[in-house]
Amino acid sequence: MQILSLTLQQFRRFEQAVELRDLHAGLNIIAGPNEAGKSTLAQAIRVAFFERHSTGSGPLKSLLPWGDSTAAPEVTVRFCIADKQYTLQKRFFKARRCFLDFAGQRLEGEQAEQHLAELLGYEYANRGASDKKNWGVPGLLWIEQGQGQDLREAVLAAGATLQQALGQHVAELGSSDGEELIERVKRELFSLRTEVQGSPKGDWLASLRQQEELQTQLKEWRAQLQQYQQGVDELSRLKTLLQRHEKEQPWQAMLQQQQAAEAKLAQAQAFVKQEESLCQQLELLRLNLGRLQDGLLAQQEKQVAFNAKQEQLHSLLQSLPGIEQQRDHLHSRFQQACQDRDQYETYREQARQWQLWQAQKASHQAAMQEHERLGRRLLEATKLDQQIATLSALIHQEPVQADAIKQAKALQTQLQRWQLQLEAQAPELWFDLQAQAELQLGQERLQGQGKRLLSQTAIIDLGAAGTVRIVPAAASNTEALHSDIQHCRQQLNSLLESLAAQSIEELERRWEIKQERVRDLQHDQNTLMRHAPHGVSALQQQAQALILQLTEAPRQPEITVPDGIELSQADMLEQEFQARKNRAQALEEEWRPLREQVQQHVLRIQALESDIAAQKELLSDPSYLLQQQDRRMQAQALQEQERVLIEQIAQAKQHYNDAGADLLRQDITRYARSAIQFKQDYEQAREDLLVLQTKLESQGVQGLDEKIADHQGQLELVQKRNANYARRAAALQLLLDTLQSKRRDLTERLLQPLQSRMLHYLRFLPQAKAVILDQHFAPTGLQRDAGVGLADVVEDLSFGTREQLGLMARLAYADLLQEAGHPTFLMLDDVLVHSDEQRLEQMKRMLTDAALRHQIVLFTCQEEKWQDMGVRIQRLPQALQ
Repeated sequence: MQILSLTLQQFRRFEQAVELRDLHAGLNIIAGPNEAGKSTLAQAIRVAFFERHSTGSGPLKSLLPWGDSTAAPEVTVRFCIADKQYTLQKRFFKARRCFLDFAGQRLEGEQAEQHLAELLGYEYANRGASDKKNWGVPGLLWIEQGQGQDLREAVLAAGATLQQALGQHVAELGSSDGEELIERVKRELFSLRTEVQGSPKGDWLASLRQQEELQTQLKEWRAQLQQYQQGVDELSRLKTLLQRHEKEQPWQAMLQQQQAAEAKLAQAQAFVKQEESLCQQLELLRLNLGRLQDGLLAQQEKQVAFNAKQEQLHSLLQSLPGIEQQRDHLHSRFQQACQDRDQYETYREQARQWQLWQAQKASHQAAMQEHERLGRRLLEATKLDQQIATLSALIHQEPVQADAIKQAKALQTQLQRWQLQLEAQAPELWFDLQAQAELQLGQERLQGQGKRLLSQTAIIDLGAAGTVRIVPAAASNTEALHSDIQHCRQQLNSLLESLAAQSIEELERRWEIKQERVRDLQHDQNTLMRHAPHGVSALQQQAQALILQLTEAPRQPEITVPDGIELSQADMLEQEFQARKNRAQALEEEWRPLREQVQQHVLRIQALESDIAAQKELLSDPSYLLQQQDRRMQAQALQEQERVLIEQIAQAKQHYNDAGADLLRQDITRYARSAIQFKQDYEQAREDLLVLQTKLESQGVQGLDEKIADHQGQLELVQKRNANYARRAAALQLLLDTLQSKRRDLTERLLQPLQSRMLHYLRFLPQAKAVILDQHFAPTGLQRDAGVGLADVVEDLSFGTREQLGLMARLAYADLLQEAGHPTFLMLDDVLVHSDEQRLEQMKRMLTDAALRHQIVLFTCQEEKWQDMGVRIQRLPQALQ
């Protein structure tokens, strides 16, 4: 089966008509982004085949375009099966209709739908929208978006057709005596328990319920008896507890312990206040001590600074003579280097003047040679300029153009075509007259023998005998042709006359001459461009400028230099000058910092001498010395007071820690809570005692032991009956499992054709060796090895592997159905989206292989992943105009 085209109108997102066409046999890829309409196209194909055209708007409400409840969705599918083309057209909701055209006949309505269902192997729902269980073979081969891994339901729906494809042996298997035995065992087994969950039912279930009721009643009575006994024990305990609490009153002891802990905590807090007072005194003392120590430290720093400045002055005075000597030596070398630099600068300037004279002399000689060359170019350019002017004038005088020749040829061709038509339509007049006889045809006299074409009405004058009028059968047409020929001939003659030509051949000859002149003109212009790129006048100006340049010859300058200096070696003189210049700059860079260093040295000596004199006067002042001695004595007294305060603070802190204030606070809280709890327990016990006495008095347990013994006997009888039911069910299950195992072995042999197709595609699934199929032809397991280990259950596989296995199985079903002569067509909506790159590459190879036998239409939103399939990727169709 091959889908040729699909047309939608007023269908979901496609309000305007759209058409999907150019679908060929093999693989077709339809690409588009999300929400662009790919799944809508796939749904349209399903609706066209699976839904009755008479289905109400309720079940198919989703087909309507958004916001348009008055639409009538319409689908047209063109397809072919076994070289026979079909056209299916369905419209839903309003003006409902269904047409199926094929082989020159048309089926309508339910007849057309039933024919399609029998042809493709599916069925319609009895009422309402179609369901997956009705879709048959198409539902198996047409994968919905996100449903590639769900295979079992689709296989069950197509089971009948698959069974026919496998052959008659499977049908015989279903009707054998073994099947009748299996069904009998099932009836016996399922009369005892349910088929799906294996739960008991019928007499077994009723007996189990009776057992459960007896057990529940016994449990309740035993609980009542146990509860009564526990109540009696609890009543005795509460009485004992109340007597002890009334006698001992434990809450009073807790309150006394709480008061003792509070007194100890008050003593500890007194130590805290003492510590805080001592810390404040210590802080004030340390502040005063800090001020005294800062003053002493400042005096020490002044003395250290005074000593350092004296040492620095001594060092500067010792280093000054050496720096001054180094400065004078560098200054002498710098002056000598400046003299050498100035001398070589004079030599360099003289060499430049000499080289300039040499260059002017060479330029004068080159100008003379250029003047001779320009003279020759100017002569040739003047000659070419005259030839160009002559050719341009001749070309301008010739009016013939290519368009005119083309127009003349077109008129001549049209004239010949109409002339031939006229000759083909006009009747012929043949005449053979005697020697002296003649006839008058219009304005022409006919004599002898000849032939004339009558393109229009003609009158033959027979003299006394009268006239003959000849009217051609297509007179109106020939007269029109004759008029067109005359008009065309007039246009041609007028065109030739405007160009002063006698014929088209003359026009062509003149045009060739003009083209030859144009080529000559182009050649002369190119030659002139080489000789005079900017024109003859520019070349003349250039020659005149050279004549002016040659009027004055350069004169040699008068230069005298000492021996050993070559003016021709200007580069060497330049290098010598730069070397001496660089040396002078380097010596200056060394001398200047040294000069500044000497100046800074002298200034620093002067400043240090001034500072030392001022500090020496301050440090030797008697009042300053007396003040420093007083500060040292005050600092010693304060340090002794600081030591005493620190010892007192440590003692207060130790007393506080020994008292354990944190533990005392915890004890106070604990004793208070314990007293409250003892009191609450006493009150609660009194209330519980009253409630329990009332409850025990209201309960009656007389005769309960006899009831329990009677029900225990009944329970043992029911348990024995239920054990018999369980043994019978187990025996029947064992027999059923044995029969079904034998039946599966036979089924596997009969499913060999399907298994062979599965093996063909398993090579594209890495590490897969075999697929386990159940009796309904659905995959249940995947064998990873050669059959030694256990198979992986399909439901336990990853989502991506289940999706790949589902696609592989559908391709195998399609091969099997095709071999049986059943039409196949695969539609894949966004499949393999959970495959990694390696698995996807294998799946692509598998689809390429299957496309050799089936038409496959793949809808995808990931165009870039399918560009290497070797087929043209179609975009989603646009609305038809």
